[in-house]
Amino acid sequence: MSRTLPSLGDLEAFEATAKFGTVSRAAIELHLTQSAVSRKVMALEARLGVTLFERTRKRLILTNAGARYLAAIGANLSALEHATDALRRNDPQAGELHVATLPTLGAMWLTPRLGSFLEENPGLDLTLSTRVAPFDFAIERIDAAIHFGHPEWPGARLQFLAHEETVVVAAPGLLDASSGLEQIADLPLIYVSSRPLAWPVWFAAVGADSRGRGVGVRVEAFSMGVSAAIAGLGAAVLPRFVVEADLEAGRLTALPGSRVQGSSAYYLATPEARTPTPWVVAAFSNWLAERFRRDVPSGVI
Repeated sequence: MSRTLPSLGDLEAFEATAKFGTVSRAAIELHLTQSAVSRKVMALEARLGVTLFERTRKRLILTNAGARYLAAIGANLSALEHATDALRRNDPQAGELHVATLPTLGAMWLTPRLGSFLEENPGLDLTLSTRVAPFDFAIERIDAAIHFGHPEWPGARLQFLAHEETVVVAAPGLLDASSGLEQIADLPLIYVSSRPLAWPVWFAAVGADSRGRGVGVRVEAFSMGVSAAIAGLGAAVLPRFVVEADLEAGRLTALPGSRVQGSSAYYLATPEARTPTPWVVAAFSNWLAERFRRDVPSGVI
């Protein structure tokens, strides 16, 4: 019986165009000309007898049929790529894992711990990228993502990892072991834009009034908040894992009794419509959950 499968090149052109929404970006990704990508996409549509994209002046948008087809073939393309890489390495247990993580968590908590995961899974190719918001697993070729917030992500399964613990910190000259809430009232407050409600939530948790508290500086990222606190610009309420090293080194001091656990939490998100290399995702999921369980009692998270 003759097969009716489209060519792999046409499928790759379709997937890349769906991912970026433009032929020009897909061409860069595939190292092809724009006209070559366009021809491949049109050839695939002609072979299938289905319109895969709605064409606007600026972007190509998947039709309902295109979205269904992308979800159906995405896992198979990933599996084919993984199998090919494993065969080239002559390693039947080899695999590939692409994980998206939050920037600060990835840099300050996840990356320093990944050595043990890679030792337990030799031959695994691991790729890390950063994402700050939920994305469409049907378009992004990502196997798992660490999510912070509430258990809400369309098209994804969510596995609870841990609640986030925050702590109030400042330079040693501003806070010490005898400091209390009254010292915070005299300090300017450092706000991090990614957690704009961190201070109001903290004040509510400790039963204090946040009205009238002065804003010393607003910063974009946690790393800038740490630097501002070390520089003595005020007090900051930050996740414990962000300031752990600076507390141990004496660059920062924590306000006694200031640890607060928020309602938001960390989750591992995996695609609901496909299962990329099951043993690889399962291995990472189990390892990550164990590391979170191990580190939570010590106050790292």
